[in-house]
Amino acid sequence: MLNPLSSKVLLRRTAVLLAALAAAVACVPPAAAKGPQAGAVSAGDLAFGHGLLWKVAAAGAAPSYIFGTIHSGDPRVTQLPAPVRRAFDGSDEFMMEVVPDATLTEQMRRAMSYPRRNRGGLKKAIGQPLYDKVVAALAKYNIPEQMADRMKPWAVATTLSVPETVDGETLDQRLYEAARRQGKSIFGIETAAEQITVLNGMRPSDQIELLKGAVDTFDQRYRIYDALIRDYRARDITAIFALDHKYGGGRALARDVERRLFLER
Repeated sequence: MLNPLSSKVLLRRTAVLLAALAAAVACVPPAAAKGPQAGAVSAGDLAFGHGLLWKVAAAGAAPSYIFGTIHSGDPRVTQLPAPVRRAFDGSDEFMMEVVPDATLTEQMRRAMSYPRRNRGGLKKAIGQPLYDKVVAALAKYNIPEQMADRMKPWAVATTLSVPETVDGETLDQRLYEAARRQGKSIFGIETAAEQITVLNGMRPSDQIELLKGAVDTFDQRYRIYDALIRDYRARDITAIFALDHKYGGGRALARDVERRLFLER
């Protein structure tokens, strides 16, 4: 499951938002949201193929800014470009995808796992051959088989989408801490429950297809991740979508995930 670029930051001066949601949503022209393909975002649909920071302005109102973030702690992306830093520092309010709290980690852990009574949940869902590959891959993340077998397919796919050596506070987390230090008002676009519903609501067959794609490209994870970071740093939204379609489980599935994760949200 590629798509670490799944958030956006909105900055407002008297209501400045720096949030984390798919920057690509802001790039979809009105025509792309109509007709039988509504909800299917592709590189060809984008009104703006480049850019991570957008200004939203209206007469008589302070401007707002939307900044597309990437869920990564890679040092190549955690340093804000000067225009983003100016927009952030000049804002009074900060809105991110989900505001972390004491219960968020536990809620996500429960959502990512089969109930304890459902022993062998992952193995039953995906079959022995794929399961063996998953266990071997997760071992590189120091996740033992006992824990792996309780993980849902989408949770495994998400885990395997980021190389195991990439760690540390993500860009979103750093922005949140900076907003706290500066005394900004902080809001969430979604609650943890709303986000969990989106992820858990994926069809089991789609979750398995995403997992298969993650396993099939696992040996290429460093190359794919470097390409993603390169495209993000280049502010190349079109290239990011093309990368997602290439490695995100097939074009049809990638478009369905985009519909669910981006437009429907």
